[in-house]
Amino acid sequence: MQNELKETQEKLQESTDTLSKLIQKVQVVDLTVGETADLIENQVTLGIQNIYPSYAVVTLFNQTKFIQIGDFEAYKFSSKQCRVTLTKIHTNIATFKYGCA
Repeated sequence: MQNELKETQEKLQESTDTLSKLIQKVQVVDLTVGETADLIENQVTLGIQNIYPSYAVVTLFNQTKFIQIGDFEAYKFSSKQCRVTLTKIHTNIATFKYGCA
């Protein structure tokens, strides 16, 4: 019984460590039209459909979203609250900040 408990605790710790690596602290990514970025590796992808002077048209969770500069889209991953914020648009490059808490 003790061995099973210890093994289960070790597996839980491994899963927690893996989740922590997947959900990085705040990161920044620059994207142009037609590009994608994994916000959470193999789980959450952000795609850029179009970029305008004050907003970007993106795909998140297979849905089209319009994000203006300074606005964000919130999402939940596992038990974490996450969000992606459009922080800057410059010459057809959109800069996003993302992370989970």
